[in-house]
Amino acid sequence: MAGSRTIKTLTALVISMTIGAFALLLLETAPILPQFQPLAAQASSTTEKIVKDTEVPIKDDTWRSIVLHGPREGIAADNCHFIVDGTSIVATTHWKHQQAADHVVPYVRGSDYNASSIGVFVRSDFSRRMPSPEESEALAQLVTTLQQICNIDRARVYFHCDLYPNPSVPKPQGDFANWLTGRLMTVEQ
Repeated sequence: MAGSRTIKTLTALVISMTIGAFALLLLETAPILPQFQPLAAQASSTTEKIVKDTEVPIKDDTWRSIVLHGPREGIAADNCHFIVDGTSIVATTHWKHQQAADHVVPYVRGSDYNASSIGVFVRSDFSRRMPSPEESEALAQLVTTLQQICNIDRARVYFHCDLYPNPSVPKPQGDFANWLTGRLMTVEQ
């Protein structure tokens, strides 16, 4: 009698598991596929969010040029509109409030760059070493995003040492400067 009860229990268990497996097969749905986005597109959308996150509307008619600064120029990072530290991009209060910043020495002739240019401070010293591909891409994404939003042509993107030559502040390494210049946009005026 005890053996009969064990056989009935095991048979019921196998039948219920079989019915359960068929029920799960009938209810099965297609898996949810992840939405892949190219890394460059993710970086671009993140950079655009950083640039557009301002407390007042962007004054795209005010900004006529972009000036890139390095750590050896004696310019404080807080005097710029953006700080690029490796792959991290931070907008300063100057940008968030759309205010002029004191990032170009006042005796540069030809324009009031402090009032009309966007200052970008790059913490890495590209005059001493080539940036990593990630650093290069972060800087290029920021500059091209600013160019698009503010309608700034590639001819109006400068290294600070182009505006104010200083023998103690060498230009960024030629390969990097050429690479970055090649990534910039030509804007129809």
